Amino acid sequence: MEIDRTFIKNLFQSTIIKVEKGNPIPLGNHFFFINNGMVSGKIGTKKNKPFFAKKGQFFCLKQLIDADEKVVSAVGETDLDLTIINYSELDKLLKGTDKNLSALIKSLISQGIY
Repeated sequence: MEIDRTFIKNLFQSTIIKVEKGNPIPLGNHFFFINNGMVSGKIGTKKNKPFFAKKGQFFCLKQLIDADEKVVSAVGETDLDLTIINYSELDKLLKGTDKNLSALIKSLISQGIY
């Protein structure tokens, strides 16, 4: 199932950036949704392991749940169109949501998102 980026625009304040193939992605206090393209990088604070993400996927999100799963580097494998969402936007969503739904969202993040 492909995620439509429209819901992200409606749910979060966000910014769209373009990153050319081979260029690093600016990591910080935000996570990304890939509108177009593919990303590769390294994840993990103790032992780095490679990750790949493509159109319709998030990355830099799991580190909010597990600090050891921090993305330490990311680069465009292709030209990229990315949506950047500040962590505070997700925090507002989780705090404004029923605690059971918030727990479900956190569980889903920890199971399958970089």
